[in-house]
Amino acid sequence: MIILLGGSGFLGNHLIKELQKTNYNFKTMFHKNELPENIETFSGSVNTPDSLFENISEGDIVINLTGQIIQNDSNFLNKSVNQTLNILNACKKNKVKKIIFASSINVYGDQSGKSFDENDSLNPTTQYGLTKMKIEQTCENFSKQFDLPITILRFSLIYGTGQVSGFFGNIQKSFKTSEPITIYHNGEQSRDVIFVDDAIKAIISSLSATDKKFTIYNISSGNSYKINEIIALIEKTTNKKLNVILSKMEPDEKYLCADNSKAKKFLKFQINTDLEHGITQIFNH
Repeated sequence: MIILLGGSGFLGNHLIKELQKTNYNFKTMFHKNELPENIETFSGSVNTPDSLFENISEGDIVINLTGQIIQNDSNFLNKSVNQTLNILNACKKNKVKKIIFASSINVYGDQSGKSFDENDSLNPTTQYGLTKMKIEQTCENFSKQFDLPITILRFSLIYGTGQVSGFFGNIQKSFKTSEPITIYHNGEQSRDVIFVDDAIKAIISSLSATDKKFTIYNISSGNSYKINEIIALIEKTTNKKLNVILSKMEPDEKYLCADNSKAKKFLKFQINTDLEHGITQIFNH
């Protein structure tokens, strides 16, 4: 049985649809948001260890996709680490087979043109990146102390249908409503982006991977695109001018890119949807 935490989010919804095509049995935690029909759910919260413990059984695989950043929450980091400990303790008590945590390549920080691999040092420059790093460190310490297999998937910027937040979510809303969207760094920041279907396949592959300890994989395209390039490609594909406002503000990283060689080798990971085809699927959906 797979226990899915965070199934009501963008990535979780896509993962549920893919799991329904497999032979895996799974159930997902129900907290606030609505979930797809005809799936097994349980009521719980990552803030409540008892609700997790009661729904995790020996031999289960736990996938944690929770942890989206909460703006203007000064206690976000501490909350996230405490939630991680709740999950880990529930898993330890139930002697689970494996835990999979969703992280981000933002843990590397601003890279100045470098494509980072999993052995490179971490230097996050945003609250989101710092929080993901602290969660990873908590997982690593826990894994080594209690001999618990934990897989960390460091995702690059995921995009796909159904997003309601982030750069691609805001772009999709602006495309439909023509409302203006503010782009920071004057659109000159570069991002490694991956289509959601490819990200989901990486999660599915990690379920059957034979890792017996703490392991990290970059789930990325290995390429970086300027935001202005992505916007231009969207406008070309849709033949529609987006209502973009460029801002000089630089609230986050200027350049993000990650090497995916390890995932290709051990998870048989591959990019099946390039940026142009991914954009076509989103905006012609």
